[in-house]
Amino acid sequence: MIEPCRPSETFTIINELIDRYQEVFNRQITLAYETGQMDSDTYKRFVVIECDAVSLDAVYDHFDQLFHELADYHRGRLKERIFKGAEFIDSLDRSDPRRPAALNKYDALCERLRQSEK
Repeated sequence: MIEPCRPSETFTIINELIDRYQEVFNRQITLAYETGQMDSDTYKRFVVIECDAVSLDAVYDHFDQLFHELADYHRGRLKERIFKGAEFIDSLDRSDPRRPAALNKYDALCERLRQSEK
C-alpha cells in the first residue's frame, strides 16, 4: 500500500512543480522578447505573474491558463502580420516583381495560423 505524502512533502512537490513550469514559461517569454516576437509591455506583464497555488491541480490550471494566454498573444500577433500582408499585397500592382514573394509569405503565415489553432 502506498502511503500518502506528508504535508511538508506535498508542499515541496508543489513548489518544485511551480519552479519547473515557471522556468519553462520564462524561457518562452524571454526568447520571444529577445527575438522581437513580443513587445516590452506584454513581456513585463507576463514576467511578474506568480503562481501561488497550494494544490497540484491548481498549479496545472494556473500554468495551463498562462500558456494559453501566451499562445493567444502569439496568434494575435500573427493575425496582425497577416492583415498587414494582405494590405501590402493589395497595394501592389499585379505585375510588381515583389508580389509572388509577398503572396508566398502571406500563405506561409496563414498556414502557421491554421497550425497554431489545431
